[in-house]
Amino acid sequence: MKTTRRMAAGIVLRRLLIITAVLLLLLIGKPVANRVTFAGATVGSFEIDGNLTVDHPAPPAEPIDWNSTPFPAALTTFTDATGTTDNIFGQGSKEDDQSTWVCTTGSAPPKDDVVSEISINGATPVAGEIAVRFFPVGGMQKQFLYTNWSRLSNNGDAHIDYEFNQADPSTNPASPGCPQLPRRTPGDFLISFDTQNGGATITVSAFTWNGSAFMPLSVGNQGLLWDAAVNTAASITGLTVTGTNLFGELALNVSDTIGTIPCNKVLFASMKTRASTSLSAEVKDRTRAEPLNFTIFNPAGANASGNAFGARIQDTLLGLNQTLPAATPASCTQGVCSSQSGPGSTSNSNQVLNAAVPPPGGAVLKANVLSASSTSTVDPPTNTATDTGIAESAGVNVVGGLVTADVVRGVATAQASGFNASFSSAGSAFKNLVVNGAPMNNVNPTVRSRQLCQAPGADRVEFSACARSSGWRNFRRRPRCQHDPGSHYQLVSDRRGD
Repeated sequence: MKTTRRMAAGIVLRRLLIITAVLLLLLIGKPVANRVTFAGATVGSFEIDGNLTVDHPAPPAEPIDWNSTPFPAALTTFTDATGTTDNIFGQGSKEDDQSTWVCTTGSAPPKDDVVSEISINGATPVAGEIAVRFFPVGGMQKQFLYTNWSRLSNNGDAHIDYEFNQADPSTNPASPGCPQLPRRTPGDFLISFDTQNGGATITVSAFTWNGSAFMPLSVGNQGLLWDAAVNTAASITGLTVTGTNLFGELALNVSDTIGTIPCNKVLFASMKTRASTSLSAEVKDRTRAEPLNFTIFNPAGANASGNAFGARIQDTLLGLNQTLPAATPASCTQGVCSSQSGPGSTSNSNQVLNAAVPPPGGAVLKANVLSASSTSTVDPPTNTATDTGIAESAGVNVVGGLVTADVVRGVATAQASGFNASFSSAGSAFKNLVVNGAPMNNVNPTVRSRQLCQAPGADRVEFSACARSSGWRNFRRRPRCQHDPGSHYQLVSDRRGD
């Protein structure tokens, strides 16, 4: 009897355990299903949670959100009005047929009206943004694209797309009726953000233009290669209006879906809305086409440096190897140096009066003044890193009159930004230069002037200004695509012998 009871109790216990396990599985599975609706994942280390703010203590800086400061992705912004002056499509304009497009002004349907309502950290409101950056996944750098949007009304589903075109609308307009947007060319692509049931279901899809139609691209699984969300709270920080499903955001692993965008690719991007999910639906609202930005301004990572010296004298027979003026600061190995990393400016200068090398008579070099200065500046308002080195000598007499000049002035300016780099020697000049008795006032100061003599030993006198600048870290779609130029300018007078 006791055995029978124990067996019955064991069977009941096993049933209870099985029922409990099933309930636990159902409870565990339920949040995963809901996650598809309003996600909280971090594809591309981005908080896709339907708001603009970082929801974790910082540091660490990752994952990021739209109000991360500094924002570590290249940003393109779009603005759009509402009402009768809004840029819209005329009736009958179909998404997949640019020949039907008519770009005009007027009022878009409220649910399809993208409006400038997103204000990041108090900035001027925008209607939407596209951000691009590289981020490591499994030890490999992957390119990610992040977007957001805001609209006027939530009285229907949202159908918003971001189109990326290779053509410039100013030279290749979409159609005679729509010169404001670019004509599609093979290889253009479109990313679509669609909601259903008031935002209860979100679908992200991608397409490429083959010359006559859009072909679908695989974007993989939500939470792995892409994620998207809308605002479920009626009021969120940074959104200037109140209401749910008025703001949306997505993250997409571009490298593993569309394909990494090449470093030198030029694209124009625009935002559009459609009446429905179908690509044959009418298009309603539109923004301007903007050049897609792939540059991240990072003043903290910028550097400018340079040096200058009034003269450097080298003579093997006399054992001379001297740079004038003296090292400034003491750590400088090339005369007067300056360096600036991050925002700010550093400047140093020095001079020598009545120089004679070697003393007392100055058989190799005599000069009334030998001066040098170097200034390095990183300027966030202009997004530039600049260095200017100036070497100036007055009353110059080299090797007993072999070379003389009233003034020898060398100027080197190097400037770099996230977009380009430049170098200039403007301001460099000779005044009353004479070489071996021959006036050479018209010598181009950007080339070296040398005089070779048959005499024992070798004398070398060099007047030099050098500037280098490393601009803002310029990702331009790939981290290795960055400008770190180095430039220098030298004025040299040599006397050499066998």
